[in-house]
Amino acid sequence: MGNIQSETKMINESDIEQKLDEADSVSEQISARYSSAKVFGRARNRIYESSEK
Repeated sequence: MGNIQSETKMINESDIEQKLDEADSVSEQISARYSSAKVFGRARNRIYESSEK
């Protein structure tokens, strides 16, 4: 079972890296900026929600 967990973790890390890359690309094209509290608050909420599944 440890193998499945490590594979899932690798997939999740890969997905996270891809999403961060996409966000970086979009942020270069948009002049609007959010406060760090808003950005990290939203990230924490998404992490929390995904951990409940």
